[in-house]
Amino acid sequence: MFTVCRILTLFPTLAVASSAACDSKPNIAKSPILMQSLLNSRSTDRTATGTFLVKQESAKGLPLVRDMFNEAWSQFGEPRAYSSKDTAANDIAAETASQHSAVNAEPPRTMRPSLQRGQPDFVNFSISVKKWYGIDFAQSAFDVDAVVTLQWFDLRAAQLLPPNSTSTSLSTERARAQIWLPDIVFTNAAHKGYDTISSSVRIEANGTVTKVERSYLTLKQPYQTGEFPFDSQDVSIMLASSTYMNDELQLVPVTERLKWGTQRDLFNNSVWSFVNASLTSFNDDDGMLKKSRGVLTLRLQRSPSQYMSSIFIPSVVLLVMTWTAFWLPLGPPFAMPRIAVNAFGLLCQVSVSTAANGLVPATGKTSLMIEYIELCIELQFMATLINVIILGMEQRKGGSALAAYCNDVMIKVFPFSIVLNLCVLMAGKTASRCTVAATMIGYVSWLTWTYENKQDAEADK
Repeated sequence: MFTVCRILTLFPTLAVASSAACDSKPNIAKSPILMQSLLNSRSTDRTATGTFLVKQESAKGLPLVRDMFNEAWSQFGEPRAYSSKDTAANDIAAETASQHSAVNAEPPRTMRPSLQRGQPDFVNFSISVKKWYGIDFAQSAFDVDAVVTLQWFDLRAAQLLPPNSTSTSLSTERARAQIWLPDIVFTNAAHKGYDTISSSVRIEANGTVTKVERSYLTLKQPYQTGEFPFDSQDVSIMLASSTYMNDELQLVPVTERLKWGTQRDLFNNSVWSFVNASLTSFNDDDGMLKKSRGVLTLRLQRSPSQYMSSIFIPSVVLLVMTWTAFWLPLGPPFAMPRIAVNAFGLLCQVSVSTAANGLVPATGKTSLMIEYIELCIELQFMATLINVIILGMEQRKGGSALAAYCNDVMIKVFPFSIVLNLCVLMAGKTASRCTVAATMIGYVSWLTWTYENKQDAEADK
């Protein structure tokens, strides 16, 4: 009766009756003011009143309105009847009953299967790389041709199968309109870096749904180039649902090894060699964004063979050529050839350094190869400087014997200095710089100390 009172107060012609009707149960005979107000109201008011009652009381509203008006008419002699044939009331009652039925019915097939149980849906996934197109370090991206397989259980989808049919395949667009799909996407794909080659959904009679999609992908990720060209890289293909959080959907990696990863011979024509692969999933909580993510990670090792012939071997040859200047005689006719050998070797090493800079990935971090070229240039400069000092000593009075002695020492010691500095470079870049500085200071100090001792000895004589 509270609903009746609330509806009556909405109409001016029924306001008088509202207080009398709200005092007790809906007994029409005991409320003559209510009856008279209903009979005196316009037919539009009566229709609106019945409409609101039907909306509030659903299927009970129409009998209540009918009984109310019929009882009033029987007592006050109103010839008109408000019956179940009223078109507006019948339409609204039917619509409301349909809505109540829809709410209580099972959710449509496009809703996730475990929604009513309040549990997350589990989707098994696998990723297989079919083709490898290489890494673009300048763009921090790599290109692959990959196949993603998703599998979940939805018994409602089996209703789409014709009688006596065990399975059927649908296009992804058609399946999306008829069954639930988990909306799995590549989360590290570059802008416009996702082209679908083929995609289909297979439904089996036992409720197993399998989606297989092959795509050409351009994927973004940072790289570590500090050890270039002896570096290894972990390239990852990442998946997640674009719609559902981790409390609604969980990705589960498949356990069958043959269904994911890649083949080793896929990298035969590449500078990369395959080391291993892993397929994992994890929950990523980032504020309100809580996702279940799946990742295929490929560990790749770079082959440095192409850099051996273009960078490392030429640099070693030039370094040795600089050392051979110490083998030339110390006489005045050979002073220019000694300096020329050092100068040509140093200039050629600078040219190799320019070529190496063009090969190193532009990631903003100095690589091992650049550190190696810098070390070679520093050692060559050191050899040139020592050569000039020895030639200067040889031209001084009584310095021929001392210059010859220092030159012989450099012939024997300088190769060990090269090996020592290269070994330290492999251990650490900071230690390498300190070793180069110590080597240069040590050679110059030794030459200076030897020359001074020689001068003091001659002065004593």
